[in-house]
Amino acid sequence: MTQAPAQTGQHAPSEPHVTAPAVTASATIEPQHTMTPTWISMVWTMVGVGAALLLAILVFILQNGARVRVRFLLLDGTLPLGVGLTFAALLGALLVLAAGAARVLQLRRVARRHRRADQLP
Repeated sequence: MTQAPAQTGQHAPSEPHVTAPAVTASATIEPQHTMTPTWISMVWTMVGVGAALLLAILVFILQNGARVRVRFLLLDGTLPLGVGLTFAALLGALLVLAAGAARVLQLRRVARRHRRADQLP
């Protein structure tokens, strides 16, 4: 019969000490070649997004084909509801574009003044 180590005064054998292997530069996996987005790939992506938006607008116009009477300034007539709403959205976008263009021109003018002021001795 075997006696337990506590009874004999002996210490129980310790478990072997295990350490994780050291990470070396060759062990880490880093890509050798990275792909950065190019201007053409971004344009291609924007063309895809634009085509999807145009398809959504086309579906909107086709589903809202009921004719409605529209008056705008001196114009008066009937047209499909989807077309009228699309024209209204385009007019709103043009107004936002005009406001944005005015702001960009304003910022460029201020930047030009600052560049000229910085160049003076």
